[in-house]
Formats: sequence, structure tokens, C-alpha cells
Amino acid sequence: MRRRQARDLLAIRRILITVSVLIILEVPSIVLVIMSAINGEEHPLSFCIIWISLTISMAGLSVVMIFFHSSIEKHCLEKATM
Repeated sequence: MRRRQARDLLAIRRILITVSVLIILEVPSIVLVIMSAINGEEHPLSFCIIWISLTISMAGLSVVMIFFHSSIEKHCLEKATM
């Protein structure tokens, strides 16, 4: 029973970290969308900023997912030390 609870807690922790990383990395996009809703017009560079923010968040998510799977993490760390 203890092992199952530990596994469930680890899964919940990983989900919360993943969601937190995505929210933190998407803050510039959220701010630009709110600003355009308030002002009624978009910033000239909003598309570029949103695109870069989305790209960085997907790259960050990929890195986070590597460290969430122990077999992938071990493989990456072996390759890095070679």
C-alpha cells in the first residue's frame, strides 16, 4: 500500500511540475493577449513574441519530460558523460 501511495504522489508531483513549467513559460503570451483585449489592438510584434514563447515552452516541456522518465534520463546522462 505504501508503495502505491508513493507512486501516486510522484505522478501527481510530476503533473504539477509539468503544468507549472508550461504556465510560467507562457506568461508573455498571456500578457499580450490580455493587453490586446484591453486596448483593442495588437502589439506589432505580438505574433513573433507569442511564437517564440510557444517554442521555448515546448522545448522546456521536452527537457522536463526527459527527466521524468528514469530510463531516458539514464540514457541521456550516459551519452553526456561519454
